[in-house]
Amino acid sequence: MRKSPIFLLATILVLTSCNVKSPKTDDKKVKTKGKKVEISKILSGQGSAASKADELVAAAEDLYTPLSFMHAYTVLDVAVKVDPKHLKARLMKASLEPLMNGRNAFNRLSKIIDNAGPRVKSEVKKYREELENKIPESATHLRSFLFGTDVKPFENETELQTHLKTVSQNIEKFRSVLNEAKNARLTFNVGETMRVTEQFVKGNEEICEYVETEFYDYDGTPYYDYEEECYLRKDVKPPLSGSQIVELASPDAEVLIQAAAGQQLGLIPGLSYSLVGLADVIKNATLEENSTDKEISSAIEEGNAKLGTLENKSYFQLVRKLGPDAVEAVKWFRKDQESLCKAGTQVDRQREGYVFGNGICTENINIKGTSRDQLIVNVANSLRGGLVLAFANGISGYSTSIKPIAPIDNPVNDLKSQLPVSFNECGSATELADKTLAGIFPSGDAKKFMTESGTLDRDCYQDEDYED
Repeated sequence: MRKSPIFLLATILVLTSCNVKSPKTDDKKVKTKGKKVEISKILSGQGSAASKADELVAAAEDLYTPLSFMHAYTVLDVAVKVDPKHLKARLMKASLEPLMNGRNAFNRLSKIIDNAGPRVKSEVKKYREELENKIPESATHLRSFLFGTDVKPFENETELQTHLKTVSQNIEKFRSVLNEAKNARLTFNVGETMRVTEQFVKGNEEICEYVETEFYDYDGTPYYDYEEECYLRKDVKPPLSGSQIVELASPDAEVLIQAAAGQQLGLIPGLSYSLVGLADVIKNATLEENSTDKEISSAIEEGNAKLGTLENKSYFQLVRKLGPDAVEAVKWFRKDQESLCKAGTQVDRQREGYVFGNGICTENINIKGTSRDQLIVNVANSLRGGLVLAFANGISGYSTSIKPIAPIDNPVNDLKSQLPVSFNECGSATELADKTLAGIFPSGDAKKFMTESGTLDRDCYQDEDYED
């Protein structure tokens, strides 16, 4: 299956769940040298700024892998400085910036995690150990990127929120450059990306990474050259690197634009509402193994008064901006399914030579009798005019009307105002402070709907664990 080099972020995230084997360095392993990426030679050579940027981008393509993406970013940064108008360099750099924001993530979150209490700390420690076990010991640069301590920890939730704003801005920058590149028909050599990703994720008996050698430019700016080093079994031939060219056509770019938009939308709550005191609330709400609604609500109410208060409502306008764009993109994909998805479903190589080589498919699935096309229309109308939709909870069959855009049009000033106000003997919430739940239930029947669906006023046995 062909993947986009711009989907490297997804590739890295996949490593948290894939069963990656960790090759151990032993007497059956030999260290070999591979190709060189000589940035110093490119910078000191003859030629125009554009031609030097071309060479730098080509070098960055070899570094654009799960093991050396941080070096690719460094090279692309140089390329953009050499030629600020170089579209491919700008696009590849922008694709990596959100990922680079994750440098030393565990260390940066360490103080907040410590403040969140022993249960959270234990869970994060367990997750980190699992992740470390999946990353080969010889992948030293990736290990340093994820687990290093070069970047100081966030002191509090406010610093974390500021960081999230930077992440959102970088995702928006990526979307912006993608829009510029949508009709440029850029091509990418993803041979090295695919080769290293395959050997890494599948756990082959080999691992390669680029080792850096520092040098200084004429103005004293430090840069690096890179030489590939591989740890291979003696009976395994060194991995061959071949050219594999894919084109970023307009539909491919549109998919990436919408994927990036989805990431932006996911950040909106954390950007709009104050996170001050969140760690303390989590600690107090997780003192017991299975906290009740009442215990969680009490922890929130007794926490910092600023937590959950509206700080910036402008981010909600992103929904108005990005939502209709996504709807139009899906409608466009639907119209062009004959060329984008000839087989009617994703099949290997049906779009040979493009970023999404397996096809861009939007199968017309029926959901409770509503076609995908009708769902698109409903979502579009809701985003444009606050359409009220009929909705059933799927358990008891109770139906009501909902206005999904309500919290976007009129964000609540304090999320704590939406907490339950009464509980049963088991600590399950029985009554809401706002019968419309922030306007989502315009008929004022949020309680009935949620009770019928088993969210409110749960019986005691529903919150207990039973063994067969």
